[in-house]
Amino acid sequence: MSAVEAATVVLLRRIPGGAGRTSIDLATLPATSGSGFSMRQLGGHDGKIWFAAGWQVLLGQSEVQNWVRSGPDQPAVMRYGGEWKFPGGRREPDESLTEAAWRELSEEFCVTPRNGGVLHRLNRLRTKPVRGVSFDMHNFVALAIENDWLAELHPDSINAALAARRERFLTLLKAGDFWPLGKAERERVAPEVRRVAWLGLQEAAACMLSSKAEELVPVDSWQAAEYARLGVTRRDPMFQTLATLLEIGRFESETELRAHCCARSNLYL
Repeated sequence: MSAVEAATVVLLRRIPGGAGRTSIDLATLPATSGSGFSMRQLGGHDGKIWFAAGWQVLLGQSEVQNWVRSGPDQPAVMRYGGEWKFPGGRREPDESLTEAAWRELSEEFCVTPRNGGVLHRLNRLRTKPVRGVSFDMHNFVALAIENDWLAELHPDSINAALAARRERFLTLLKAGDFWPLGKAERERVAPEVRRVAWLGLQEAAACMLSSKAEELVPVDSWQAAEYARLGVTRRDPMFQTLATLLEIGRFESETELRAHCCARSNLYL
């Protein structure tokens, strides 16, 4: 089955003093429903998943309501609503995968790198089909050590820009001016990301693992409130995002991760 090509940017930094390895003890997580995540999938052993310490990833928490697809009395829900995610989306016909990755970063996180930026292709993962459509996700890594704009980036400035966008959207919504808009205009003004934050790989992975709990374990109180408002009863597991974080967690330095990306880059041409 063919798949739609898409690209993400995985924004990474190392924190001072981060060395050695850390782990998630699966026995401390809530009991999972269905098949859960197998140890083979997680690459763990002895009931633990191991990560190189010191990595942080800048993630965005997705809006829960899909305003582009919603109607005045028919709210639609985002896939992975309220979950932490990489900025990314489908490639347009007239752009390369790296151009798509940078565009999605600008659209979702309100960030446009000065003088371009440096990306390394990490992997390509295919999503499970939804309504007959799968995505080939090309995940690119941007390292703060070689991207000054990322090293200087603060979540507060991004969150202020996201809040301003949300206020402009709410003004349109309250005035009744949003619903008549076409799809392209809705995509331009509707909020997609609630907030961003730097998370350690261990923290981010533990959050994603909790999505398979037998009873709903929300990401935070905001997601819980949105789920209650929209009648959502279960979270969507972020299989591919988790797999990418686990892959990064194998490497203890930017040098090791870059070498891994270079060694595998020809696989994704």
